[in-house]
Amino acid sequence: MYPAESVDMNTMFFVITGGLVLLGEALEFISQLVGAKKYGGSKKGNLGGIIGAICGAIIGAPFFFGFGALIGALGGSYAGCLVFEIAHGRNLSEAMIASKGAFYGKSLGMSIKFGIGVFVVVYGASYIWN
Repeated sequence: MYPAESVDMNTMFFVITGGLVLLGEALEFISQLVGAKKYGGSKKGNLGGIIGAICGAIIGAPFFFGFGALIGALGGSYAGCLVFEIAHGRNLSEAMIASKGAFYGKSLGMSIKFGIGVFVVVYGASYIWN
């Protein structure tokens, strides 16, 4: 099985893959928000979870051949939500419960995004190896 000499990736291919990538990002974002909200998180806690996930991913990126970004995003979503909830008057136990929801939501969102990514890779490979 060899790659095709000429690959015909038309505009529709890029529209489909780009749409799936955007869908994966949106679902990851929404699942973190819903997870924290379900466990009693506030809007400020959700904001902290999002900021924490971004910072954690950036800080963790150099470690474990890039897989540190995944661990950093998960830990950052928990820590960010926790810090923002405590900073806005929640007690530690309530803040930890809300942070657990942000962590669970981020985990679910990353799993969904990974599944969509696998589909995009397989879909692209079908164009390369006909």
